[in-house]
Amino acid sequence: MFTSLHTARSAVAGVHGSRARIALPDWIGAMHGVWRQRRILSELDQRALDDIGISREAALREAARPVWDVPAGWLR
Repeated sequence: MFTSLHTARSAVAGVHGSRARIALPDWIGAMHGVWRQRRILSELDQRALDDIGISREAALREAARPVWDVPAGWLR
């Protein structure tokens, strides 16, 4: 998720300067990545959750967040 959003932002920033906004197609792609990763997170088994140090409840809370609800630093 972070990588695709970061890459999209870097591509836009490289053309328009560091304060440029993400182009709509890049933003849509990034939000699809957020949705996909949260869906996968919700489907992890307990062993995988233990490996990454996240409880089932925390994983489900994260998965239930809307796709546009991401840390502000990801959208700069």
